[in-house]
Amino acid sequence: MRAQAAKAIPGLIALALVVATGVYLGRPRTIYGNPTGEIPLEMPAELGGYQAERILFCSNDQCSRAYRESQLAATTNAAPASLDAIPSASLDASPPQLAIPAATCPSCGSPLSAISIGEAKLLPDNTPIFRREYIREGQPAVQATIVFSGIERRSIHRPQVCLVSQGNRITNEHPYDVDLGDGRTLRIRVLDIQQVYGGENGEKVIVPATYAYWLFNPERETDSHLKRFLYMAIDNSLRNYRPRWGYVSISFERTSLDPEAWKRQLDEFVPLIYPVLTDVREKLDAQRNITTVIHHSSSEINVYKGETGDVTANPRVSGQPSPDAPAPSAPATRPEANPTQPANPPSAPADQP
Repeated sequence: MRAQAAKAIPGLIALALVVATGVYLGRPRTIYGNPTGEIPLEMPAELGGYQAERILFCSNDQCSRAYRESQLAATTNAAPASLDAIPSASLDASPPQLAIPAATCPSCGSPLSAISIGEAKLLPDNTPIFRREYIREGQPAVQATIVFSGIERRSIHRPQVCLVSQGNRITNEHPYDVDLGDGRTLRIRVLDIQQVYGGENGEKVIVPATYAYWLFNPERETDSHLKRFLYMAIDNSLRNYRPRWGYVSISFERTSLDPEAWKRQLDEFVPLIYPVLTDVREKLDAQRNITTVIHHSSSEINVYKGETGDVTANPRVSGQPSPDAPAPSAPATRPEANPTQPANPPSAPADQP
């Protein structure tokens, strides 16, 4: 009997630890970093001679076409005068929430959305997305997308998952160092992919492309999702600091006629957009002492209170909630700037990676 009791002790200890951990994690917590607040970012209308276009996506997965604003205006006159007023929504929303006013796919007639099919299916609600396609004569068009995490951190995941789930094929992957000038370099991750589009007659068109990405928060930059998880665990557990992470992706078509062209494209474009990201990192860092109280699951208060960007399953017109959209559940405590210095705010590390 004693032997059996002794064997059961490790299991009971493990169970007690699990219960204690659950109670500890379920307690109300005050976190810093303002993960539900405004993202102070506007995608530039021009970058080094590249002109920005907003992109809209067909909501029919059998079509899956994407259109520039100028294409819609030229072919259908269906685009509004300013696409900044277009609400965005996920495919789970009802048709009035999903549809962009007077904007339908010229090929199949389905509603257009600022959120792609893959993003709508894979990303949690209230995920802010900033996207523009940058066009310059003599250069391939460059699509720049920035996805931000909130309290619900599933907003950012490995592209190796979402790209493949959308029918693309990854043929190679490797790190690449971009010279930013002044002796600075930025390491990014480069994927060689084969993108799949819907052709004019419904056939699948495969286009070789380069897809590059990296991740940042106010303090750190990395091309590794594993490192990001490590940084998040340290900040969340030891510092109660949960700032937004941004996931930057840059993609463009690749030509077999010039195998090194992708390097020149990245070497030119990344330094152009990098100052924009440096600015938003500094502005997000200024929000580090804004607090949020989590009483239960953090996903329950995964809202976006800002008015910039497009947001999954959160249809808005000029930053205002759609009258047809259900109101998001209110957080237990709205993030507010502390009037006094907090007792233990997260300080920036002396040595930033």
